[in-house]
Amino acid sequence: MRFRSLGTLLLVFVAGPALADGDLTSMSLEDLSRMEVTAVSRKVQRLADTAAAVTVITAEDIARMGARSIPEALRQVPGVHAAQIAPGQWALSIRGFNGRFSNKLLVQIDGRSIYTPFFAGVFWEAHQLMLEDIERIEVVRGPGASLWGANAVNGVVNIVTRRASTTVGSLAWLEADDDGRMQVGARHGFANERGLSARVFARSIGFSEFEDAAGDGLGNAQHGWNAGFRADLATAAGTDWSLQGGAYRLRAPEQLQFPGIALGFDVDASLGFEYEGGHLMVSSQWPMAGGEAELRSYVDHLHVSVAGTAGGNLDTVDVDFQHRLDPVGRHEFIWGLGARHIAFEFEPAAPVLTFTKDDGREHIVSAFVQDEISLQPKRWRLTLGARLENNSLAGAEWQPNLRLLWTPTDKDSIWTHVSRASRTPSLGEQYARLVSGLVPLPEQPPMCVQFQLTCTSVIISRTALDRELEAEKLTAYELGYRRQVGAGSIEAVAYRHQFKDLLVNTLGDSVVPSSLPFPVLADQFIDRRNGGDAHVVGLEASFEMPVGPAMRLFGSYTVQNLDESSDAGERVRSTSGYEEVMPHQLANLRASFDIGQDHELDLMWRRVGALGRSRFGVELPAYQAMDLHHRWRVSRQFELALYVQNLFDDGHAEFAADFFPAPLGYAPRRAFLKGTATF
Repeated sequence: MRFRSLGTLLLVFVAGPALADGDLTSMSLEDLSRMEVTAVSRKVQRLADTAAAVTVITAEDIARMGARSIPEALRQVPGVHAAQIAPGQWALSIRGFNGRFSNKLLVQIDGRSIYTPFFAGVFWEAHQLMLEDIERIEVVRGPGASLWGANAVNGVVNIVTRRASTTVGSLAWLEADDDGRMQVGARHGFANERGLSARVFARSIGFSEFEDAAGDGLGNAQHGWNAGFRADLATAAGTDWSLQGGAYRLRAPEQLQFPGIALGFDVDASLGFEYEGGHLMVSSQWPMAGGEAELRSYVDHLHVSVAGTAGGNLDTVDVDFQHRLDPVGRHEFIWGLGARHIAFEFEPAAPVLTFTKDDGREHIVSAFVQDEISLQPKRWRLTLGARLENNSLAGAEWQPNLRLLWTPTDKDSIWTHVSRASRTPSLGEQYARLVSGLVPLPEQPPMCVQFQLTCTSVIISRTALDRELEAEKLTAYELGYRRQVGAGSIEAVAYRHQFKDLLVNTLGDSVVPSSLPFPVLADQFIDRRNGGDAHVVGLEASFEMPVGPAMRLFGSYTVQNLDESSDAGERVRSTSGYEEVMPHQLANLRASFDIGQDHELDLMWRRVGALGRSRFGVELPAYQAMDLHHRWRVSRQFELALYVQNLFDDGHAEFAADFFPAPLGYAPRRAFLKGTATF
């Protein structure tokens, strides 16, 4: 693996004054208990009052970790498996079921869903935010479908950006890695005395390529840009308005490799992925009927192009309304309505990627209600909620939720909940036909023997012809305990998730002649259909604790197990393979040091358990990694930061491609130097 010397940089940035008194442990018990979240109950509430497993990543956490993207910031969260596949490309999930498109995780930015129905997941490479504009990231582990709708199955990642009034002034940064690739970003904000504040930002995107096992580059470096704005207005009548929008463009090449083809050699190909998109969102909050109402609406456009031939367009219009009433006796009600319209158009690339339906429209309408009941003030609280959602692709789904919270003391919280959630099939799952490999024919025809060729069948994945896909369903049980310990906290959560109607792959028909030329002689179909069951059990433990006046430790440990089965009998080729791509153990530890008044040092260690055989036959061993981040406040207006990935190893593979067959990518040891100026 290639690695440029970092000795001098490490000496300059890490060596410094002896440990001195800092402000790491200055957060009081009251501050910790008042930390606010919105993702659990669609309202602002104290973290101590949430009957859910919630982790809040603050803006300061992001800065101290040196995270360069949202998935990197989530690595330290218990139960979260964030694995890098390629530059900017991630597999990220909560409580299992990981993949490039993790279809059971809802991700939203200020209430705008970035979960794409193209392939039921998030194009992480296309969402490179200005991390300096993020106020916090709320991670809810476990279902949130009763409030947020289908696909909030295993968890919700809620990214909350800062109000424009908190980003007045100018900021600019420049980052360079040891491979010579640079990124730049800039932001400017202003405010006036009439309550209007706004900011604009723009940043470049540039990620160096990954390497293969021999240390050779894979040619998958990414580049692009992202720009946007936000404006907030607070009126004297108590109404708050917010308008925000953005646009991006990214070029992300990928290398394909069809292994195990009985032709005597591998078949390689290059794909040039390009993403273009933009959104515009308006939201408003105002007093209504003794409570508070909120209306949010956005339009979103996404265009994906693959090698200039295949791709698609996705246009979304979403409207969401909610009304939180003032408490009535011991009850606090919140209710809401939602509607989403999706127009799609596919651009096939025959014969590799085709669709049974090239364009169309889908509609989603929903309604929810929730009642928080104070059974005993400051001690017992019961939450009852449900959401009814009708999806034109998968029909109606009922998603109820029951949570019970007991706070025996001001420092302790114990909760349990039972929830039901569903995951609707994506447009790609319903309509796509994808060539995913080649296999030799069981018996070679005389013509193939004569020419000394191994003739094959092409494997084509499709939806079973005799049925339409239905929603996957989850029933979840959880028991959790949280305690504030001085200026720190501990948490332990046990859960059981039971899934029904999971998508499985069954052996379909073999059709002659083939859609590919000789020596491929037949099409072997693998049919997608509902029919899988699975249950996941797990235990998550985490802590945050001061150690001395200038050091703080953060740690977590997760153990989890998944068993799956299918009712498809002997015709099952494989289930979705979720058991193989879920590490049975996850562990991480972060140590934060204040070194004098101007220097900060963070060390992040993580261990990820082994992954079994992937869809394309790759197995990955367990690995450990150590990252280092050092920040030096040179002055009030300027700071320097050094971030080193994989400090003690040449590099490792974290996840095998599971969508397109691709060579295994290794994230090499890499260093980043970043300068940030404010003025």
